Amino acid sequence: MGQSWSRWQQRRGAKTLQELAPHKTPGHEDPLPDLDRDILLTALNNVASYIKKKGGDVTVVAVGGAVNTIHLQSRSVTHDVDFYNNHLTAKDFETPLNGAREAVKKHKSLEEDWFNNRTILFMPRDQCAALTDEALLSARSYSRSLG
Repeated sequence: MGQSWSRWQQRRGAKTLQELAPHKTPGHEDPLPDLDRDILLTALNNVASYIKKKGGDVTVVAVGGAVNTIHLQSRSVTHDVDFYNNHLTAKDFETPLNGAREAVKKHKSLEEDWFNNRTILFMPRDQCAALTDEALLSARSYSRSLG
């Protein structure tokens, strides 16, 4: 744990997870907004445009409700987009998050933490890199199969 934890902290900074932890704010007890497929696609396109505008090249792996809503279409809404990528540097990590903040300004249905990587808190640390590699490899194979 010690060595891999240190490398993880160097890549992300110890402050990062603390910033991503849910914050209790007034109205937090209110139901989270329902984000449908169209809202999510628009918001993610806004994030992608921001990344491109900043000259970035960042890939994240989406999991959970966003995949069910956008790709599988097995549910009509979700509340957020959970993502991870164990290989992101601190700078790489900030670019999509800043893009997500910009997307909030453009769409009133989005809350501040609609795009987050809190899912990393539930992934075994010793498996994060392997899961990232496997997901990215699968995504490349899937993209090639589409033509």
